[in-house]
Amino acid sequence: MEYLYRLGFFSSFWKALPFILPVAIAIQFGLYGAFSKAPSYLLAWAVFFTGNAILRSLVSFVLLNEPVEIVKILGLVLIGLGAYLIKLT
Repeated sequence: MEYLYRLGFFSSFWKALPFILPVAIAIQFGLYGAFSKAPSYLLAWAVFFTGNAILRSLVSFVLLNEPVEIVKILGLVLIGLGAYLIKLT
């Protein structure tokens, strides 16, 4: 949805709302299911946050042709390392 908004597909939030609302509700049900079945809430949050950061960065780099910066790559590596360390505990 962010990709479509940043491309200018939606001219305002109100015009995008009918498209955003069903997706947001489906994502919330998915998150509830994932968090309720995870071994711990902390690990579920870490995996969700890591996946979200990686997907948003891929959209930024690949689809929107934004420049790849070393700081962003290092940030993703640190987020992934943090999720892995949480998994170890």
